[in-house]
Amino acid sequence: MICYSLISTGTADAALILPREVFQRALAAGAVALLFSHNHPSGHVIPSPEDRRATTRLKEVGELLGIKLLDHVIVSDQDFYSFKDSGEL
Repeated sequence: MICYSLISTGTADAALILPREVFQRALAAGAVALLFSHNHPSGHVIPSPEDRRATTRLKEVGELLGIKLLDHVIVSDQDFYSFKDSGEL
């Protein structure tokens, strides 16, 4: 791992995820791959439709830039969900 960046601080039920913000930092760090993670304070780690759309968009933008999206992990106090382990990446 070459760097860690906090991209967005959301509310209890939403966060703004802009690929521009994610990849600006990845490019500045010289990254060739990216792991994206966020939390679900509710404890439910099943991805929302917005989580799925964000993952698809991050993967597409990463492919254009030559930065592979290794995984998107949703975490809670008790559990986690990996898009890669679930076969979605």
